[in-house]
Amino acid sequence: MNIPLTEQDRLLAEELAAKTFQRYKNTKGFYRNLRSSHDIGRYGEIGSHKYLVDLGFECEPHYLNADEDNLCDISTPDTRWDIKTWNTKYWNIWGRAVSSKQLPRLEAKADAILWASVDPLTADKVIIYGWNTIEDIKKYEAVWMGPIDTQVHNHQVPLSDIRPLSGIKKEAPPISG
Repeated sequence: MNIPLTEQDRLLAEELAAKTFQRYKNTKGFYRNLRSSHDIGRYGEIGSHKYLVDLGFECEPHYLNADEDNLCDISTPDTRWDIKTWNTKYWNIWGRAVSSKQLPRLEAKADAILWASVDPLTADKVIIYGWNTIEDIKKYEAVWMGPIDTQVHNHQVPLSDIRPLSGIKKEAPPISG
């Protein structure tokens, strides 16, 4: 599913990314902490938010509030969504993955992940591929992924096991706890 990004969307994403990058630039995260990574993540959150709204969901976009970093990216009435976005160039190789160190934190704050990508050179659209529950992701053994000098221990969902977008309304998990 291609979700177009407007100039206003791109400016908002870059503004939010600048703030989070400044906040975390000296913090070791689960992945390389680059400004471009913050941009890519914010594009994905904005595109995913637009998608969920288009489906008719009432959304609470926590990604807009820096003080809500400990929450999921977007809450809908029945689901706490986290958004994972890659550079489209690397989606087939490294996409659909969650760091084994990040997984316990995700499990505490989210029920499901929306998988997305964006071409950061144009940032004219976000591609949303599908989704998985946190329980789905835990089923896959963590493996070392990425460039040799910056590998991350990830649980990666195979392309064939991504849940289709058509199942969001019917299959989305309820908020736990």
